[in-house]
Amino acid sequence: MTLVGLEGAFGGVSREVVWWALERVGVDGWLVGVIQSMYVRVTIAVGVVGEGSAEFWVGVGVRRGL
Repeated sequence: MTLVGLEGAFGGVSREVVWWALERVGVDGWLVGVIQSMYVRVTIAVGVVGEGSAEFWVGVGVRRGL
């Protein structure tokens, strides 16, 4: 539920700021750690009309979609 609320607000913000904000509003450190673990070595690919790009590293924002 936390990530759903953060997607719109933190789409282009440094993840370090997201971690800080979560701690600032009182989210327990262990839960912040769980959320951070989902963002280790994140890569994405872009698909347009059946063609996909090579994967590339993304270092800002939060996950969306599949």
